[in-house]
Amino acid sequence: ALPTALATGATYVAANLLDPLQKPTLTLIFFPLLLVGLTFFSHLMSRRTDAQRDLMEQQSLALRRTTERARQQQELVTGILDAVDFGVVRLSSEGKVEFSNEAYSRMWRVYERTGGVFYAADGHTLVPQADRPTARARRGENYESELMWLGGAGTDRRAIKVSARRIRDARGEEAGSIVVVEDV
Repeated sequence: ALPTALATGATYVAANLLDPLQKPTLTLIFFPLLLVGLTFFSHLMSRRTDAQRDLMEQQSLALRRTTERARQQQELVTGILDAVDFGVVRLSSEGKVEFSNEAYSRMWRVYERTGGVFYAADGHTLVPQADRPTARARRGENYESELMWLGGAGTDRRAIKVSARRIRDARGEEAGSIVVVEDV
């Protein structure tokens, strides 16, 4: 691009100098310089654009690799949690279920089959909705190995131990709760 601008400028100067009717003016000098300057500026901007495009491609590749690693780690953790025989459920900071493993899903089916009731450790005292494991976890309570009964007498009743912990994200902010349910 720069040689073309120089050749064009030289042609312009030569044509004007060879024309006997044309008087030499400052335009004869400034126009070729302007043409060379604009060409040089255009060349620099093109190189800058190419460098930015290369940088964006590198960043895009790094992001894709990081996303793939995160997906693989999530699949690994999900596989591990689905392999254990105790139920795990993660509640968001708003109290919504974000994850539950296969064992928790099995417990949930028992819960639905047995009428959706919990009894205290004595097996006779009905646990109110507000004191059930996930309700307490949603309020931010931490508790460990609390014995409860899932279902009433005469049903597919199960004794369970329930634990809950608040969790924090990398910035130390509340990120919800983990509830662990063990069929005993």
